[in-house]
Amino acid sequence: MSVTRLELQQAIRTVGLNDRPVCVHASLRSFGQLEDGATTVIEAFLSEGCTLLVPTFTTSYRVVPPVHLRLARNGWNYELPATLPPTASRYYTPACRETTRDMGAIPAAILARTDCRRGNHPVCSFTAVGPLATTLIESQSALEVYAPLASLAAHGGYVALLGVDLTKMTLLHLAEKRAGRTLFRRWAYNPTGELQQIEVGSCSGGFKNLQPHLGPLAQVTTVGPSHWSAYPAQRTLDLTAEVIRAQPQITHCDDPQCIRCADAIAGGPILA
Repeated sequence: MSVTRLELQQAIRTVGLNDRPVCVHASLRSFGQLEDGATTVIEAFLSEGCTLLVPTFTTSYRVVPPVHLRLARNGWNYELPATLPPTASRYYTPACRETTRDMGAIPAAILARTDCRRGNHPVCSFTAVGPLATTLIESQSALEVYAPLASLAAHGGYVALLGVDLTKMTLLHLAEKRAGRTLFRRWAYNPTGELQQIEVGSCSGGFKNLQPHLGPLAQVTTVGPSHWSAYPAQRTLDLTAEVIRAQPQITHCDDPQCIRCADAIAGGPILA
């Protein structure tokens, strides 16, 4: 049998997400059969008074910087073709409806709505729909990539993991910043053709190591075969930053050679 909108609404109330802003990371496959797909999930949250916030990243706008802009300890092996694409044809604006395919069906469906609000970050934008959409999104910028998540926390919001684990929780990158790490820098063209420096997150493969610390914060339920965990954003930020300061290596992924993990744990890029 298909999971229905009514079942989703009941789950939203069960974990206390109704009438709150919620950053959702989801796998539709985790539901098995889902009545009307991503649209049902979106409408279930909106009908419960939620504002939905989702990542809508567009990594295709990232460019390789010229040699004089390449920062040390920046989680990037610069031994790549140093070719910059034409400025006129590849720049991002919040009116763009493109997103990287692996963002999933829910972000794509939200972007297709005329009432969505999208952030002004060329590589790691967030998009929101619902009563607080503009409030969550308006402060995102090239060097404040996780401003929507900071606003989410300030407004008593939650992060909901629907069939996915902590490695998908972008809020934990903001916790890294609050723990004292400088976030990585990348580059993209702006609409005037200038190359701009932008802030991005690190490797998230090691975030699963935070489960023993963050697990007690989660409200959990199941919807069909999909396991849900809902985390209060502010408490999650505060606790994660505390843990990272005490145990910096905890965020390292399973790859001992991961340059992004090594450079993040060392403090992030050395800014000029």
